[in-house]
Order: sequence, then C-alpha cells, then structure tokens
Amino acid sequence: MEYTKINKKLSAEERKPYIMGFWDAEGGLPKNPKKCKKAEQKYISFHQKDLEPLYFVQKSLQELGFITTNITRCKEAFEFRITRKGEIKKFIYEIGTRHPEKKKRLNELKMVL
Repeated sequence: MEYTKINKKLSAEERKPYIMGFWDAEGGLPKNPKKCKKAEQKYISFHQKDLEPLYFVQKSLQELGFITTNITRCKEAFEFRITRKGEIKKFIYEIGTRHPEKKKRLNELKMVL
C-alpha cells in the first residue's frame, strides 16, 4: 500500500502522528477506566483486519522503545496491546490522541495507573 511506502521512509520518531491517527481510528482502551478494578487489565489496543498496517504500527512502536504484546487474531480482526503501566503512560505522553472521547478516557486511565 502507498501509505506504507511513504511511512517506511520516515524515522520512528516521524511516524508518531501516523501512530496517533491509526490509534484514534483503530484503537481501544477500557470503556470506563475509572471503574477498572485493581485486578482488571489496563491496556491500549490496536485493531485492524489487514495485518500489514497493524504490523507496521507495532514495529514502529517497538522502534520507539515500546513493549507490546504479540499480534493475535480477535474475532474478525487482528490486534496487539500495550499492557504495562509504564508503557501505557509513555504512550499517553509520547503519542497521545486527538479523539475527544479517547482523550477523556486516556486521562482517566492515567489517573488509575
């Protein structure tokens, strides 16, 4: 795909806006982070039916020093997650979001970490 050719030429640091946009469109986090119990997993997730862009985002995050889970099949799509507390905070500060609802929930998630 054309976007991959263009983005592959960018450094991992220069890919951050792409990662943010991808997560804004194809990402997830707990619906109500404030109510997450201690034992419940806190996460940032990335979902996509097409494996290639998901792999590209995962690899880009790893080049930025993030630790991610492996890509797995989940229903009709593939996914991977960021699950470690420090990694989630790093994502919030270094990547972030422009999606209004996700921004609110990310702030709530940050408070419960």
